[in-house]
Amino acid sequence: MNELSRLLYSWILLPLVAATLRLVALFSRSVRSGLQERRRWQQRLHQSLAGLNREKPLIWFHCPSLGEFEQARPLITELRRRRGNDFNIVLSLFSESGLRHGRYHGLVDHAFLLPLDGRRNARRLYREIQPDLLCFVKSDLWSEIAWTARENGTPVALVAAGGHGDSSLTQPLLRSFFQMAFQSCNFIGAIAAADAAVLSRAAGRPVPVIGDSKYDAVLSRRDAAGEAPLNLPADSVVLVCGSTHPADERYLLPLLPKLLRRFPRLRVLLAPHHVDEPHLRSIEDELASSRISFQRLSQLPEEGKITDQLILVDTMGQLFELYAQADLAYVGGGFHDKGLHNVLEPACFGVAVVVGPRIVNSVEAREMVRLGCITQAHGGDELASTLEQLISDATLRQRKGRLARDFCKERAGAAVRITKELLNLLQ
Repeated sequence: MNELSRLLYSWILLPLVAATLRLVALFSRSVRSGLQERRRWQQRLHQSLAGLNREKPLIWFHCPSLGEFEQARPLITELRRRRGNDFNIVLSLFSESGLRHGRYHGLVDHAFLLPLDGRRNARRLYREIQPDLLCFVKSDLWSEIAWTARENGTPVALVAAGGHGDSSLTQPLLRSFFQMAFQSCNFIGAIAAADAAVLSRAAGRPVPVIGDSKYDAVLSRRDAAGEAPLNLPADSVVLVCGSTHPADERYLLPLLPKLLRRFPRLRVLLAPHHVDEPHLRSIEDELASSRISFQRLSQLPEEGKITDQLILVDTMGQLFELYAQADLAYVGGGFHDKGLHNVLEPACFGVAVVVGPRIVNSVEAREMVRLGCITQAHGGDELASTLEQLISDATLRQRKGRLARDFCKERAGAAVRITKELLNLLQ
């Protein structure tokens, strides 16, 4: 059954995925850019790795995108702390935007965009990289790449792994495929007990709980954060709406002017997930009809106190620092089909967090809602009443913020445990 699953995966599923990507690329600039970036990948990878000292062991980390790299960052940092530059570390990402942002500079020896899985590409990748350890982070376990490594005697790890009850891992028809994929792993470490239960059933073997290095990552970023980027009035109550999608903005844009008129001390920092010009203009058109004062972040004066009621964040890469100035935050994606964005970024600063209804993709958000650390709004009316209550009640706001911050602190430390397992595999 395992060999049949591999054949179905390599000869039916992957060609369908490739054809779908080419079709989507006709309409999506980001997908088209990713396909173009992957052209002649082997030649570029060969040239980039030519200067590595092959006397050193090589560890290959793979992350789907930037968020997962932030989970890998404390692992790489801990490896460097323990063993200095005794390793070569190569990083692959599947997201072209994740590669472009380049937060891995100074930590890894080389980073590249992973080509689509498949036996041919997997064998070419293995020949070029020749890893001594392959580590997948969170969920992006590419079966043929993992099998090729294992068949060549290279240990394979899947760390910070999650699996919720509604995921494809629980589907009976896919059980043999997932068992095949997970059998390639020498080590699988689950985030929490619920994830371990799902992964154990899918893998056909016990999966231990080892925790999630994302907590170490977010706390490290918090501690290294610089000065507050905006000079807001000292008595302001600051609401940051971070990584919002049009589905979130459908509720927020009519609501925010009402909140700003009702609460004169309120200041709103609205940071859309996509900052392309047509999207920004559509937001500005709706705000203009509400008669509130607003300005783009990129157009603010360098000095002087900000008097505008709403700041439209039209730049990338500053959201984390903006959360440091927040009293409460709405984290976007909860009304969007693809699900919620990172709730730990505001939570680590002790900010009261509000999310929408769709949180199934976020292990930590589900747990934080269950424990009362963050507040979930299931519709527009509930979102309005929740924000009104948190804006008007400083005591409630601060209590929710403390619960969120403590949730992050209590779960730190996974990076050390995961690194120990990786070093054991490497030995």
